Amino acid sequence: MTSAAPSGFAPSAPQPPAPQYFPGLIPIDELKIEKVAFRDLGNRLPVGLVINGECHREVTFKPYNPETQMAIGRLLKSADGNPKETIDAITKSLVKLVDRIGTWSLDELAAQFYSRKPEWAIEALEARDVITMSFLARLHMAMPRQEHDYEGHNGYDVSIAVACEKKSCDQIIKQIIDLSEMEIGVVKNPLTAPLLIAVPLSRPLTFMAGTEHQEQATFVQFKPPTWRDLKDQQKQNSPEEDRAAQILMMGSLPEASSVPFDAHTWRQVISNPKNAKVLYEASDKLNEIGPKVAIPIVCGCPEKNKQYTMVPWMALSTFLFDPAD
Repeated sequence: MTSAAPSGFAPSAPQPPAPQYFPGLIPIDELKIEKVAFRDLGNRLPVGLVINGECHREVTFKPYNPETQMAIGRLLKSADGNPKETIDAITKSLVKLVDRIGTWSLDELAAQFYSRKPEWAIEALEARDVITMSFLARLHMAMPRQEHDYEGHNGYDVSIAVACEKKSCDQIIKQIIDLSEMEIGVVKNPLTAPLLIAVPLSRPLTFMAGTEHQEQATFVQFKPPTWRDLKDQQKQNSPEEDRAAQILMMGSLPEASSVPFDAHTWRQVISNPKNAKVLYEASDKLNEIGPKVAIPIVCGCPEKNKQYTMVPWMALSTFLFDPAD
């Protein structure tokens, strides 16, 4: 009896079951992000706020008022570059400036979140939406000045002065950032529900659903952080650039109750290097939405030819209010 000739192919390894996504989830490889120069953005938000199946992205500002601008200047200067206080000051400033998001006033939006405080409407927005809205508010406040004695000042130029992050370098770096060329990542997928991303795992993860039974996850859910998430993160003194902390904040398990990541779940996920890799890649892709949250500032340190200092916008009290005003 002759043996069968070898086929030349090794038996294939069993493949994990295909993830069964819930309605409204967008697979990470289907998330479409278009890069738009800020000068071409109009008054649109990169993500928007979804209410009753409709996505609202257009921002309408209240009529320009010099007294309001002065009040905003005082708010932001009092924050003095403290990230958490700057976040609070930006929230209060936008309440003074924003009339509507889509067809909704801030009071109406706040009521959707069972609050009478319009600040809740701002805090419920994606963090990148709020940073973008702050840039738009800056332009809105600059427009009336173009017709008077501020010729050439169009609100795009942000003057900053920061200390180099190297302790051995005492330089104060002064630089002007041109917002007009800044790229804004705009989500192109039609949204009928708040943005929620499905990230398939390379290896299924077993976790406890409640206290009684185990479930197996073939993917995790990611949501971009809201402005309130960013504020809470500052309370915990977690650096924004800490990718692991960001994933802990954004991730949840795909169970009916959307069990959020905790330290134990996180250790389970990253115990498999392939799982850790896909989560980090997904986090990087979500970070393409909106403007970058930190900007590179170049310093000519004595020890190095070029030292790059990444400065978060929230550390700059000038990015919404120009001290020249």
